[in-house]
Amino acid sequence: MLYGHALRNAFLPMLPVIGLSIPGLFGGAILIESIFAWNGIGRLTLEAVDRRDYTLIMGTTMMFALLTMMSNLLVDVLQIMLNPRLRSQVH
Repeated sequence: MLYGHALRNAFLPMLPVIGLSIPGLFGGAILIESIFAWNGIGRLTLEAVDRRDYTLIMGTTMMFALLTMMSNLLVDVLQIMLNPRLRSQVH
């Protein structure tokens, strides 16, 4: 019972930090995939920059932006669900 109350209150300030670190993971994918020669979206983006494939660069940038916006939206919704003070302001 104590863990449910304590973890819920401790999770509230950590939630925005976790949500804002997700875009850093996308940027890190480009670096890690190029270092270890793994095939993935990061390496694809880097090769598109080398080839000057503007359509692919715009597509991957749009995908990274959409994933960032979705993670921010998810963090906001989770904060409203978990924090009763915010829940009362929404209604």
